[in-house]
Amino acid sequence: GDLDYLLKTIHEGTELPDEVVVCDDNSPDRDEIRGIVDNWCAAFAQTSCALRYLQNDVNLGYDRNLQKLVRECTSEYVVFIGNDDAFTSDGIRRIYGGIEANTGLKAFSRSFVKFADSLDNSSGVSRFATQDCVFAAGNSKPRMYLRLSAYFGGLVFDRAWALSKERSSYDGTLYYQLYL
Repeated sequence: GDLDYLLKTIHEGTELPDEVVVCDDNSPDRDEIRGIVDNWCAAFAQTSCALRYLQNDVNLGYDRNLQKLVRECTSEYVVFIGNDDAFTSDGIRRIYGGIEANTGLKAFSRSFVKFADSLDNSSGVSRFATQDCVFAAGNSKPRMYLRLSAYFGGLVFDRAWALSKERSSYDGTLYYQLYL
């Protein structure tokens, strides 16, 4: 399935994250999801990357589930990625490079490639700029922030900053990442 492929692309990357946290939000497919994570546990145990599985007894909804993931993670930065997304072989390395090159950023996004059925079958690239750049109040308009945060996969947040912004007032909006 898609989650299996996502975990494969993370595990086979040139650089691994500190941890991968999968949170099942009371999905009807929870047995399948748990089985996929269990199948990858041994492979991740041989690396420096911890693989953890969380299971909600009740459906928290999109926003509260993402908030839970941020609270449960232990890394300095959190990358949101959907179970139907995947990383290129240097995807994590590029995220770390973005963090190092832009000290102090609280949130950012990377360009990403859309794939039809595998990393070998690209169906397009989504990007907001043709080169790395920082969008700030002085060089962009509010609608740019809306566009940037409407995408889920690949959004990167400073974990402490995201925790400081946690609110329940927007729960149910399906845009946790937008109000951050």
